[in-house]
Amino acid sequence: MKKNISLIFILVFGLVINGLCQVPVKETKTKAVNLISAFTLKGASFYEYNPPYKALAKYNSKNEVSYNSPEDVLSSIISTNSLEWDNQNRLPNKQIIEPKEYKVLSLKEKETTYFELLHKFTFISNGIEIAYIKYRIVENNNPVLLALAVLKKVGDRWYIDGVDSGFEKISNILWVFKSDKLNSILKGEKKNEDSFLNEVIDNCNDGASICNMDKLFELYNSWKISNNQVMISYFTDSIF
Repeated sequence: MKKNISLIFILVFGLVINGLCQVPVKETKTKAVNLISAFTLKGASFYEYNPPYKALAKYNSKNEVSYNSPEDVLSSIISTNSLEWDNQNRLPNKQIIEPKEYKVLSLKEKETTYFELLHKFTFISNGIEIAYIKYRIVENNNPVLLALAVLKKVGDRWYIDGVDSGFEKISNILWVFKSDKLNSILKGEKKNEDSFLNEVIDNCNDGASICNMDKLFELYNSWKISNNQVMISYFTDSIF
């Protein structure tokens, strides 16, 4: 068990912010969100996988991968069993040369070891379509840790990438906040019986249901500084 965890962790370490074929993903009915941040985010939308989607190790070779969607890349990553395949998942300028140990999953392990996708945030920056996907690493049906994948569409396919400089605040929000809570906050959807949620929406709203991501991060940061465990546990996930 520990060996398996370490190998999968090596494969996805670059995706974690310091922070048998699966049924295809249904067409994602994303809802546009109005956001303000330090950077211009065009066409921003948020999608909660409900129920969570399993990105399985469904590929047997790198030649089978289409890379038509961010989800395809994550299934490719957990299927990867060679350095050549690993680099195929990455942008050309993010290739690696150091050989690594890759875990080859058995048929039984492919059913119980997977990435459980929780939510996806997409936007366009500098003309490039970007997707942030929060997911849980599951091994032998046991949750291991939460991670955030950053994916970019360059040309006609998707690649795995890292967090661009300046997007750390947004990344942290997407990584730590619970999917259902973040879904409501970003869309400005208040709930009659949820005073905590409504308070956060009010504090982060800049009018016309526009969520200020910088305000949301500062609010979250204030909870950490004051050790406000009530709000932290209510709005955020335990990472490990």
